[in-house]
Amino acid sequence: MSAYNRRFYVLLLLKYYIFKLKLMKKLKIDPITLSKLKDLFLIIILWIISARIVVMIFFLGSGKAFTDFATQPKALALLTRDLINVSLSGFIIGLITGLNELFVIPKKFKNKPVLYIFVAKTLVYLVSMTIASLVTIYIYECYYKNKSFLEYLFFIRRHFFSGTYLNIFSVGLLISIVVNLILFIRNKIGKGLLIPLLFGMYYNPRNEDRIFIFIDLKSSVEIAEKLEPKKYSKFLQDCFNDLEDIVIRHKGIIYQFVGDECVITWKIKKKTEFNNPIRLFFAFQKLLLSKKQYYNKNYGLIPAFKGAINSGIVSTAEVGGDLKSEIAFHGDVLNTTARIIELCKTYKEDLLVTSQFLNRNAQIDNNIDISLKGDTLLRGKNVKQRVYAIKKIEENI
Repeated sequence: MSAYNRRFYVLLLLKYYIFKLKLMKKLKIDPITLSKLKDLFLIIILWIISARIVVMIFFLGSGKAFTDFATQPKALALLTRDLINVSLSGFIIGLITGLNELFVIPKKFKNKPVLYIFVAKTLVYLVSMTIASLVTIYIYECYYKNKSFLEYLFFIRRHFFSGTYLNIFSVGLLISIVVNLILFIRNKIGKGLLIPLLFGMYYNPRNEDRIFIFIDLKSSVEIAEKLEPKKYSKFLQDCFNDLEDIVIRHKGIIYQFVGDECVITWKIKKKTEFNNPIRLFFAFQKLLLSKKQYYNKNYGLIPAFKGAINSGIVSTAEVGGDLKSEIAFHGDVLNTTARIIELCKTYKEDLLVTSQFLNRNAQIDNNIDISLKGDTLLRGKNVKQRVYAIKKIEENI
């Protein structure tokens, strides 16, 4: 890799972290919008890097070596010019496709057939490719070759009906598939877990200090019997779709779904807000109540969930093999949380927390009421666990 490219990627990473810090610390942006903006920035960077890699492959495939660029200033100048041009194209395509992927398609094509979404994305890609071509060709023809605007228009007409444009479109389509595949995999395994998985950071188990909240559907057996299997699955889809934005807003990561249960986690850092799991649970309750008409109309019931919160050291490791691999958390923290959520029915409480979690929360929100439920010997345990119930003081959550 040339010194120019090394500087480029270093600057790109620096700009990413500066961008992230400014958005998170200085700009007061809704967390959901902030998450989408970071995703947009990621899409743009992936497009720029992919386009530059294609150009480098093309130059090397033409028989040139890295030594040629060091010894031949003209070759280096041509490569630099092409890298700048494709970076601009990657930025334009990434910006247009990213905006549509994140802000338009999820709203306009929600619950639409995959074919509809595919056609919509293809049209967006065609538009973005066209705009990127118009801009970069204008720069190339009018700036580098000093051609007139009429000559540029004549060249454009030929370009869009040429084999070159078809080749560029094919390469761009391949890049689009790669970018979307990366985003798809990241969303499937959870944000914040893709990079550690790719770089094998958890190939050897490591200890991490984490918070976990288990959120489980109440009366799940009765609801499953009332609704047919397909409708019950759609019911759970709606519930967990409603939960998604709340998780982003409270800076959590969805670890896994287990039947009608969702497990959410936070990695504990210096400035970790220990109230986030509590706020998340009550925000979810509030949202479900606000949508009671929708759930009554479609399912004849209003969903209600119970929760349990715990924190402590867990072992984080990459598990699986060639067929399937994922990052998993192991330890007594999760086992205890799973046992505590079973006590919600016994104590007739919606949210229970452990003393381990509560003792670390230095500043509980003023509108939270805490009551000791007792020291309980949990199933499969030899030592009693102190459990507390958490309630909202206000009637309107």
